[in-house]
Amino acid sequence: MKTIYENNLNTLEQHHKTLWEAFSRDSSLEENEFAFVTQAKNGEWIVGCHMEGKDNYMNSTYNPAREAEKLMSEYAAMPENAFLCMFGLANGSFARTYLRENGEGVAIYVYEPSKEVFSAVMHNIDITELLADKRFHIVVEPYNADDFAEFLLDYISEANEFTNRYMAIPVYQKVFPESYDHYRQVIRDKYEYYRIQTNTLIKVGKEIGLASVRNMRFLPDCRSGAEYKNYFPEDIPAIIVAAGPSLKKNVDLLKEVKGKAVTIVVDSAINTVMAHGIVPDFAITVDTNKELKNFTAEELSDVFLLADATANTKALDMVKSKNLVFYSSDSAIWQRMFREEGSSITEVFAGGSVALDAMALAKEWGFKRIIMIGQDLAMTGNKQYADGEKLNQNTSFNSPTLYVKDIYGNDVLTKKDYYTFIRSIEDLAYRNPDIDFIDATEGGAFKKHTRIMTLQEAIDTYCTVGYDVTGRIEAVPRLFEEEGKKKVLDNLSLMREHVQTLTDKMAVGAQDCTLAAHMLETGKFDKEVLKKINERNRELDAYYADMEEHILVKKISAQANYDFGKEVYQTLQDDIQESIRLYKNSAKLYQGIADSTDCIIDEIAKVQSEIANE
Repeated sequence: MKTIYENNLNTLEQHHKTLWEAFSRDSSLEENEFAFVTQAKNGEWIVGCHMEGKDNYMNSTYNPAREAEKLMSEYAAMPENAFLCMFGLANGSFARTYLRENGEGVAIYVYEPSKEVFSAVMHNIDITELLADKRFHIVVEPYNADDFAEFLLDYISEANEFTNRYMAIPVYQKVFPESYDHYRQVIRDKYEYYRIQTNTLIKVGKEIGLASVRNMRFLPDCRSGAEYKNYFPEDIPAIIVAAGPSLKKNVDLLKEVKGKAVTIVVDSAINTVMAHGIVPDFAITVDTNKELKNFTAEELSDVFLLADATANTKALDMVKSKNLVFYSSDSAIWQRMFREEGSSITEVFAGGSVALDAMALAKEWGFKRIIMIGQDLAMTGNKQYADGEKLNQNTSFNSPTLYVKDIYGNDVLTKKDYYTFIRSIEDLAYRNPDIDFIDATEGGAFKKHTRIMTLQEAIDTYCTVGYDVTGRIEAVPRLFEEEGKKKVLDNLSLMREHVQTLTDKMAVGAQDCTLAAHMLETGKFDKEVLKKINERNRELDAYYADMEEHILVKKISAQANYDFGKEVYQTLQDDIQESIRLYKNSAKLYQGIADSTDCIIDEIAKVQSEIANE
């Protein structure tokens, strides 16, 4: 007969693989003297921990079941598609109560800050039913900390933005204050990012989406950033060079690190760095609308240029990089094409700025030490950029301003979007304790979970062994060398065919939904006709969700998607009126998508013509 622990562990392996892999390998838990289990007065098993000579109980010591019912009553009957985030697992009774009181369309995410408490529960309390519930998600520090942020990014939507809930088991807040602060900060940051992304897609989603089509003409002879994963020596650091005002203090020191570190310079710092006679190992660019003035440095075409699939096409055209490396894409088309070349490309993301992309990429590549310079994220010396002029009272910003502490403990002015980037760096460092994040900016905003050093100190300490870094970078083979143009043209033709088919189907879907709404409004409807319309809509939704161009079309039609999602779960009591409302909203969505796709077809034709004439 299997033990409680064996049953729990088997269930964890089946339903929470990442957590199981980390937890089952952790030998430090063999002597767990921090956490314990005991019985409450009603006989129910509960969990606690020893801290500062005191026993802290995560559940009521009298009637844990009643405590859970009382605390979770506020979260009963949650709206469809909403989720609850809860700080602390305790003995599992809180999460079980929530799931019992809610339907299949909700989810719960438990953030457990103590691996010792989790281990005590796994060994002594049967939570197999909880672990097996598809609505139940869990992160345990430090095992799968990345999952929490990713969950929020995946689940927050226009449909549930204002209905999701967040809470903490009271004793957990007191016992694990630092983890609780991190939990709350991640939630705030991801909501902020969600809103920024939503607004960005509504404003410029069309340009972002079309850039991934335009940039396909640069695929022949490009390289893949994925090929540099675990490629560089373990003892070599990555230096991320941003364009903050403090960059001028130490930019010349980068001459000392050639071959002793891998330097990645963000696009807005390229001109400053290269003007000092420094050729970086990589430059990196992300934004579709990045200003072209950032790409005027001489000999930039010789630099290995890391580019997101949606980078500014004009910039790539202007640079004419001989060594273009595409490192990130959320496009299923790009991902398939890279797979067919024997490589890969996935979305690399850490928080919305090009410097954060560079840090996330360095993490993906396996660097264990990341040194930041020029990462002020504040108006150091009353400047916004290294090559910027002094700010004055008439200076306007595209983001509200606030004060934060700098690395010396003084108040310094920053912008709201910079503040978001600060938090994203802190989150990245917090979630990756095995990576040494060094802030060698020598100024700017203080960032938790990073070490402060001067760049000279960092160089003298960690950039001590020389390698042929340039040779290693060049040794990675190019992709799409054989019949590259033909492959791109063939895929563009296939894309055009798919989008045209979707456009036609969406137009028919809009007509179907309009007809169904009209029939219900007039009371003259045929059940068989409605049944066929519903079946066609299901097929249309499945076709749209499964097509490779789904993300592209979604970016192009961001406004239509947002309007639909915002209203889809605002249900009416009357069934007929609710059906009418849904049909009308679906008609708007389908027609909105159909109307937005013409620009994709036009862009494909333009790119095909450009490739044919090259």
